[in-house]
Amino acid sequence: MFGECEFIGLSKDIDEDPEEDEFWVRNAEMGKATFTDDGRFFSTSEECLIFPSKDNRDWSTWVNPKPKVERFDPKTLKPFDKVLVRDFANEKWEPSFFGYMDYEDDFPCKHVGAISNYCIPYNEDTEHLLGTTNEAPEYYRWWEDEA
Repeated sequence: MFGECEFIGLSKDIDEDPEEDEFWVRNAEMGKATFTDDGRFFSTSEECLIFPSKDNRDWSTWVNPKPKVERFDPKTLKPFDKVLVRDFANEKWEPSFFGYMDYEDDFPCKHVGAISNYCIPYNEDTEHLLGTTNEAPEYYRWWEDEA
């Protein structure tokens, strides 16, 4: 029914308050789908519709292939902290002073005189990014967890 799927993550790693233990997968035909932790499409369905792999049919032996990555929490930034900001991934990182975060806004990072999509602390780990379009180190990519 679903064919070959790519594991996206566990609901407890994606959703702060999941209703039940589920995992998310994606496939080309159907897009994203959620399944219970024992492979049922709906918690009310009785039949397992997806298995850990084509070779493994036993959910009790399954191990999460994508452990949760520890990430920088932008909530730890304080007003006037030095930051690097940019609106889009293809733009150069620019220096600024942090203001606050507004997660309801399309551009959540508020900083001196502007708003941006991306905001990371300016420190020894990130100072080499100033003026470049390079990607931030994985630890600082907090926006990837927001998607």
